[in-house]
Amino acid sequence: MPVFILDELQMLKDISLNGNRPLLKSFFQFLVALTKVEHLAHVFCVSSDSLFIEYVYSATELEGRAKYILVDDFEKKEALEVLYRKIV
Repeated sequence: MPVFILDELQMLKDISLNGNRPLLKSFFQFLVALTKVEHLAHVFCVSSDSLFIEYVYSATELEGRAKYILVDDFEKKEALEVLYRKIV
């Protein structure tokens, strides 16, 4: 199963579709459909911006649909163990 790792998504925060619909919310709805509905891939959205993470959690209605993993200065081996444990 493909794994997508997306970083720096905070760059999409202020972009709107057709002038009124936030691109970020639509994008996360697509990711939920890709992962939870169609089961086509695993997606990791990565950010060091804690305010952005809070915004995503509240604005995109991910409560109960996403898992949050704190990865903080892991060695490569530890990071791979965490990623493998969350995928399986």
